[in-house]
Amino acid sequence: MPATDIVHAADPNSQEALDALRHSAAHVMAQAVQELFPGTKITIGPAIENGFYYDFDSPHRFTEEDFLPIEKRMLQIAEATTSSRARKSAMRSPRSIGRRRARSTSSSCSSSSRTRS
Repeated sequence: MPATDIVHAADPNSQEALDALRHSAAHVMAQAVQELFPGTKITIGPAIENGFYYDFDSPHRFTEEDFLPIEKRMLQIAEATTSSRARKSAMRSPRSIGRRRARSTSSSCSSSSRTRS
């Protein structure tokens, strides 16, 4: 089960949900670091008791000044992922399916109508 499914299925106050959230955050951090610092390789990055981490193999020497840009990129990735999931979820909702069917029916009717000469 993907970590995001665990977060949604589990009690949000459970250790299982917290571990899944930390696991997902570690992946988002790895993606952000690789995008900001090309050539960076990820090695190991587990969720741990009080958070998460990743070990990186990079030509870049990381400093505290790198934290803010990494955090900003992580937020952008998370927001884009959330927006994408919301759109996909909306596309699967019963109302959305009904609207698409209605549009499909009306467009097929109008495209098949003939004009009289």
